[in-house]
Amino acid sequence: MRSDDNRTQAYRSLHDRLSDALCRSPAHRAFVLLDPNHPVAAGHPLHIEQLESQAGEALTAIPRADAPHDRSRWPRLLALSGTQGRSELDDALLSASWRCADERKASVHGAYVSGWIVSDASADTLADGIGQRLVFAQGGKKVLLPLFEPYRLALAMSTLASAQWTAWLGRIQRWCFLDAAGRLRETGPTATERASRLPPPSGAFPAAFWQAQNRVHQGQRVLNALLKSGTALPEEYEYRLHRALEKAEARGLRHKEDTEVYALNELTLSPDWHRHPAVQQCVADAAAGKGRLASLMAALPDSVRKALVGEPHPGVPGIKTSKEPS
Repeated sequence: MRSDDNRTQAYRSLHDRLSDALCRSPAHRAFVLLDPNHPVAAGHPLHIEQLESQAGEALTAIPRADAPHDRSRWPRLLALSGTQGRSELDDALLSASWRCADERKASVHGAYVSGWIVSDASADTLADGIGQRLVFAQGGKKVLLPLFEPYRLALAMSTLASAQWTAWLGRIQRWCFLDAAGRLRETGPTATERASRLPPPSGAFPAAFWQAQNRVHQGQRVLNALLKSGTALPEEYEYRLHRALEKAEARGLRHKEDTEVYALNELTLSPDWHRHPAVQQCVADAAAGKGRLASLMAALPDSVRKALVGEPHPGVPGIKTSKEPS
């Protein structure tokens, strides 16, 4: 876990980034995006019902096309500035949202605080724009993707061209979010892209975007295994996991358990682990349906397993030492 000093530093960084964005234009407003599909407990200071009773005017619903009549599933924008005649940040709300994001950053139940947004649009315009941009065209059909979720957002940032991503952001000037490692990350248009006033995204999104989004649930399962093992997460781990799953499929693996074990090993073992002849045979056998990859690799000699790890490391996911039960 990160130290309290690191948490404080990350929070200050978020505060400074939002404050800086607000100072750039009197039209800028800051919001935190809350996702009731990954709810907090009743009585939590950021629970939707709690906020509606205390700061109802500061809440704006983002329509979900897949739930037009169920507002309980609609995300909310909670204003952090521009309320009650104040232009500066509401430090109490920002601090509460940060604590919630930090507590839930690695939760299997998902992020309630999806991120912090700065825009020059009104709350209603911003909410409607985000709602419209959650609907994508794929294969002649309309598909809703909750792209505001941190994991999906990070993948979109990695798989879309800069101009297309900026067009998707619309009037969003800055979007910050906390990842599962507790790192504060940010996206937004460059000064040149802001000046170009790109039109809304149109046409088909690239195959790489869809491939990454379609692997989200598998990637998150591997992520949870990494977190349980105490493995340090690399930068842009979402894209790294996507590429690892892609490699597994390219090697003929189709069973979800096999592709996930392969991806887990890709991020925890030595870089050349997959080149070992014994591993290649395990992968070939798993692809042929002769066993699951985890069991096949668990049966490898101790000398091979130690070579794959690089150094003795009991408990590395996907690899069992001779002292561990199979």
